[in-house]
Amino acid sequence: MLSSFQFVIHILLSILFVYKLNMGVSGAMIALSISSWFLMIGEFIYIFGGWCPDSWKGFTVAAFKDLVPIIKLSISSGKSFLGAMDLWYYAVLILLAGYMPNTECPGGE
Repeated sequence: MLSSFQFVIHILLSILFVYKLNMGVSGAMIALSISSWFLMIGEFIYIFGGWCPDSWKGFTVAAFKDLVPIIKLSISSGKSFLGAMDLWYYAVLILLAGYMPNTECPGGE
């Protein structure tokens, strides 16, 4: 229910910022940020509002039971993420170099 509300808010804000206010990609990013804040505030109200007492009962030791395997998985996926970012770095660098004025190839004749 909450994610459906966020989706509707996002669509309406996207239409407003992108098409009505002609903000383009910046407007889409603003709409995404605002709608994500609506989702976060809605979840906070749901958890701590008090009318759903079984939603959260506080921290327990059981929450930290499987923390070590998750940390190991995070470290291993972080290494692969950094490897992918290295490839993306070079691709973006080459793309941006094409937009520089008066570029010269140092080894070409």
